[in-house]
Formats: sequence, C-alpha cells, structure tokens
Amino acid sequence: MKKLFFSFSVFSMLTFTVVSCSDNDSEDQMTLIEESHTPNPMDAYIPLASDNASSMKSVLGYGLDIMGEIGSYQSVKAQIIDLDKMDSEDPYSTVKVGTFESFSRDLYGENKNEYLAEMPYLFLDSRTLEQEELKGKILFTKGQPAYNFLSDGQNEYTYRSVHNYYLRYRCYYNDLTAKRYLKQSFADDISSLSPQQIIEKYGTHVIAEYYDGIRFDLLYMAKIVPTRYNYKGEIITVDENKRDAIKVGYYKAMEKSKCGSFNWESMPDNTDRLLKANVNPILYLNAIGGDRSTVPLGFFNLEKMCPDSHMSEWYETTHDLKNDELFKMVEVGELIPIYNYIKDPQKQEEVKKAVIEYISKNQPK
Repeated sequence: MKKLFFSFSVFSMLTFTVVSCSDNDSEDQMTLIEESHTPNPMDAYIPLASDNASSMKSVLGYGLDIMGEIGSYQSVKAQIIDLDKMDSEDPYSTVKVGTFESFSRDLYGENKNEYLAEMPYLFLDSRTLEQEELKGKILFTKGQPAYNFLSDGQNEYTYRSVHNYYLRYRCYYNDLTAKRYLKQSFADDISSLSPQQIIEKYGTHVIAEYYDGIRFDLLYMAKIVPTRYNYKGEIITVDENKRDAIKVGYYKAMEKSKCGSFNWESMPDNTDRLLKANVNPILYLNAIGGDRSTVPLGFFNLEKMCPDSHMSEWYETTHDLKNDELFKMVEVGELIPIYNYIKDPQKQEEVKKAVIEYISKNQPK
C-alpha cells in the first residue's frame, strides 16, 4: 500500500471544509477531534443459522439457487440427477480427481453493491459467469438468514474480506450421460409444477462440477466516516480513502480475533486516523469443513465484543484427508441451467423465462 504522509502538502490536495474556531487554539498544533457516533444497536453476537452440510456426501446433480446465500448449503436444492443409478450403470460417468491445492482470495467493496458484484468470484467458475442470462447480473444477493449483512439497510457500509481455501477433490460428471439419469421425482415435477414452483424446489442451476475441501471466511465491514482536525484555530474535515481505512480496520480486527499476524510498520503513517474513521464495525467468521464447533461462527458487533476465532485450532481438525466428513463443497466449477434438463421445448422455454425473471427480480436496489 502506498504510504500517505499527513503533511501540509497532502492537506493541499484533500477536499475539506473550513469553519472558524476559537483563537485560543494553538497555531502550530494539529489535533484530531474525537467524535461520538450513534452506537450500533446490533447484538454483540449473532450465531449463524445451521445448514444441511453434515448430511450431504456429495452435491453433484443437485439444484442450486444462484440468488441464494453464497457458498452455503442453504442454497443447495433438491436432487435432479440420479447419481447412484448413474454410477451403478455407467461408473466412468462421474469423476473424482485429487487437487490438493491451497490459496486465498481477498474481496473489497466500497459499498454493498460493489461487494456483491465481486462475491461470485469466491465460489463460481468463469464458465458459469459467462452464461448469457448471468452477464452483468449480481448473484447470491440473499444474505445469511440470521443477519443479512447485505440488506438494503447496509448501504452505508464498506466491506473487506479474506477467504482461505484448501481444495481436496474436484468432482464432476459427464453432462450428456447425466441427462439420461434424471430423478423420477424431477421428471414428474416438470409436468406438474409451475416454473416458479420448479425454481423454488430445484433452484436455477444444477451442480455439474464442484471442489470439496475446507474454507475459512473472515469479513469485516464498517462505515467509513470523515475525520475532523483542529488546525490553527480552524476545523478541517477530511474525507478518508475508504480502501485504506477499511484495510486498517480489517487488519486490526484480524489481529484482535487471532486470524493472522502482520507487520503494523508496513501500514500507512496515518493508521490511527484511518482506524478512527471506522464506525460501527462488524466481524463475520465462518468455517466450511473441519470441526466447525471450534469456531464461533457468526456476526460480531465489535463495539461490544471481539471474539477469539480459534482459527488455528480449527485447522488442526482438518488434517485427515481420508475423512470425508471433514471436507465439504467450498467452490463450484460448473453450473448448468436447470432448463437444459427439461426435454419438453415449451416447458423448457417457460422455465428459462422464469429463471431470467427470478434473477432480475432479486437484483439489489
């Protein structure tokens, strides 16, 4: 990060407003004015709602709501492909390949919509994002049911997050073969349910490829407000760089929650000022795979408490690569539109239209 020196030269480049103040103020001292802000009324801790991850050995052939909660089993819908029958009759149609890859991804959004636009890259392959009906659309707009951190009421927030992955297996099937093995329940519903009911039960897409593994998510969000200084008897208001300010708040939250360490000396010289620009901060912790009971999963009002993430302890529970119970869906390689599995041309077109309308209706405001 480029260092910003709070000097006379920087002052000349910043946008500020000036209001006369008392002549008693020192003419050679610049003082940060301590501000009071309306406290965040949110509870100190809101735990995550439980999902159905523990009961699912594989998500291949299941439906997925592409407007649902990102990276969550809450968005996985009813099964469409009969994988058991397909594996029995054509054992080479499904493939599981060792990946054994670790990496991390960072996301930033100056506001809610910017962050939402970046979120699909945490979970989806570019092949899915290039589908015609998804181009230019914001996906996974439904937040956690326990606390929707992406709701319309969060428009004043800036976001930054880090997501650490370990991929164990890449799992996928032959799509041409899969179309011969539709679940009978899905075939029956196609003829009896309306397009909207089909989407509600089966989602918008079918999971044709995914990666199992582990993932640790840390999200930090705060309102970035201007800071004010008393300088030579005048009040100077500085609009802070939101990317710099949220980075400082994010790293401070990481440090306090024991999610990593870093060198504060590499941060900007104006760290204290940028930290004070973070108002009503919220921390979100989530772990996919491993022993999730070791992590305090959920949302934390950092004005009231900061948790110990126990991230190191959680990682210690993920070392047994042969234990399938420890590894879950952490990334999707390919999603196929659900209407591609409907044989009747008229019903296929009706469901396609309903999917497009559903995605458009759930775009953020």
